[in-house]
Amino acid sequence: IPVNPTSYNEGVLAKGAGLPADPATSIPTPYFDWRYNGRYDHHFNERNNLSLSYSNQNNTGQNDQSSSTTDLTGGNFTTNQLILASANLSTVLTPTVVNSATVGYQYWNNLIDSTTRSTNLTFPDLTIGTNINVPQQSFQKKWQFKDDISITRGKHNFKVGFDYLWEPILGGFFENNPTPTLTFFDDPSTILSDKVNYPLGFKTPGVLSGMTETAGNPYFILSTKMFGTYFQDDWKISRRLTINLGVRYDRDFNLNGASEQAKARGYLALKAIGSPYGGIPKDDTKDFSPRVGFAFDITGSGKHILRGGFGIYYGQIFENIPLFMIQSANPTLFTNVLTLSNPSAPKACATGQPNCFLGVTASPNADLVPGTNKLLSQWQYGVDPIPPIPPPPTALGTANTGRIMDPNYHNPYTEQENIGYSWSLNERNVIEVDYVHVLSLRENKNVNINYKIPTIAGAPRVFSGAFAGAGLPILGNITDSLSVGRSRYDGFNVSYRRRLSKRVGLNASYVLSRALAYHGAAASYSSAPSNVTNYLASYDYGPSPSDERHRFTLSGIVELPWGIKFAPIMQLASARPYNPVQGVDYFGYGTGGTAEQAVVLNSDPHNYIATKAYTATQLQACLSAATCHIAGYDSARGVPFFQLDTRFSKVFNFRERMHLEFFFQAFDLTRSEERRVGKECRSRWSPYH
Repeated sequence: IPVNPTSYNEGVLAKGAGLPADPATSIPTPYFDWRYNGRYDHHFNERNNLSLSYSNQNNTGQNDQSSSTTDLTGGNFTTNQLILASANLSTVLTPTVVNSATVGYQYWNNLIDSTTRSTNLTFPDLTIGTNINVPQQSFQKKWQFKDDISITRGKHNFKVGFDYLWEPILGGFFENNPTPTLTFFDDPSTILSDKVNYPLGFKTPGVLSGMTETAGNPYFILSTKMFGTYFQDDWKISRRLTINLGVRYDRDFNLNGASEQAKARGYLALKAIGSPYGGIPKDDTKDFSPRVGFAFDITGSGKHILRGGFGIYYGQIFENIPLFMIQSANPTLFTNVLTLSNPSAPKACATGQPNCFLGVTASPNADLVPGTNKLLSQWQYGVDPIPPIPPPPTALGTANTGRIMDPNYHNPYTEQENIGYSWSLNERNVIEVDYVHVLSLRENKNVNINYKIPTIAGAPRVFSGAFAGAGLPILGNITDSLSVGRSRYDGFNVSYRRRLSKRVGLNASYVLSRALAYHGAAASYSSAPSNVTNYLASYDYGPSPSDERHRFTLSGIVELPWGIKFAPIMQLASARPYNPVQGVDYFGYGTGGTAEQAVVLNSDPHNYIATKAYTATQLQACLSAATCHIAGYDSARGVPFFQLDTRFSKVFNFRERMHLEFFFQAFDLTRSEERRVGKECRSRWSPYH
């Protein structure tokens, strides 16, 4: 993994300043895979055929959780084991009726872990220490029973079937975060060079925007079932027109973790105070998805084909969504036992000024650091102790984090439309044009429903009074997983294919597209709004992190003399977006400033550093006066992408059944050290200069 040059330089500075960094220009990702397969086919008679198959795969890899902004201290190892076994019986009942019955078994075990544990230090452009995504494990055992029948009647080909899946074990653990996590307002370069606002360097009070610690039993276990049935009719109305009609019904049982939410501490706390959030989600029972499509031969020659379709497609709940809620139903809880935030970065002040502490302003709205008698805005890195992680709790305590699945949670689904045209120039050359529209609804959105209320003295949380009145601990954040997210994709595709002829084969494609979502990637399981009181705010709607307006791909195969094959592939794409973040909690909801978009002046809307030095109070005043506004999500773009890969191969034949192939592959021949896309970038980050 190439490390971003800025991240590497920040790591060098951090290491020179005594931080436990181990910078590198690239992070190695070795990988080993071992797989063996077996298959047995038995022909009973002309009507009945049996097929048995078995596959076992084991692989190991390193550092797949690292990114371009981490160093070697954030490495990990990954192991996987996958077993697949199936039996299929195909039966020809009549010349026009064929049945296929399948029984399957699957076992999967994935472990992602690290050999070291160290405090996680998160800067805008660098992460040091144990990766917050390790350790984690996923495992499952499932049985599948499936039957499909095909019936041909005149101009109709009917297909009907069902699929029943039983997962007696679906679970694992996710220990996020395994070590204390300290989030800094600024990069090491700023902290070390800005002697005005950081007079003591890393020891300057208030250098952190947040501090979190977790403890408890991180395991989650479910037992689930899934059932689906469908009907389809491929109707050949005429020699030139075919219509496809179909409908599918899906029903999931307990994928939302409802059986465990009744024991989840966040749910129990909300139920105790009579909150409408104190309910249990129910399985969806109305997931019917109709589909329709057509193919029309315009001239009847098979050279000009017009095709299109529309369908509704239901998805399933990604198990990372109810995972944290299920963990909170364990006898000992895995939870954030410490969540501290500091709304404002250090800013120089004169002795005697309000809230001035060791030469910088210390926000009075910052949280108190246990064991130090200091606010986080007064806490000094390297001087004051990091609070020790307390023993695992058996109940949610004061300032602990709760997780729930919303009582009205529903499965996500998409509405998909497409129209296309295919032109066969001759038997070797084809041109295709397609338009695709996808509207995704009921995507997951994690919303903190127990946020701080900055307009009330002391910034109490939404349910603080209710919890206190009921004699319960006053909880910190309560994350509610809501099925309210939306995203859309529109793509116009043009492609040209040339089958191998006269030693040359060619594929070329161009895509004009846009992918839009609310504050995160489309279909993300972990996205959260920047403003917890308006989770579909207009400024949160913007390009998804993988959006590319233009993309061109050219690949081919050329047969050279002496039987050598040359296969290059070239990719060219426009810049992907990234999200400028202010780095200051100007909403005051207790997010630590990690979610809010940059605030820009109305008079200079593309200057993301114009408000770099603004405090939360100044930003609020600016927004109230309507002299500035919140920049849209992913409003900045990186640099265009260009990549060239290639492969040379030569096959040697020995007798009739033995072949030996030698090949050489070269990847990323045009590699350049450049920032193509960043998930977010704070306005306090120096490269904006």
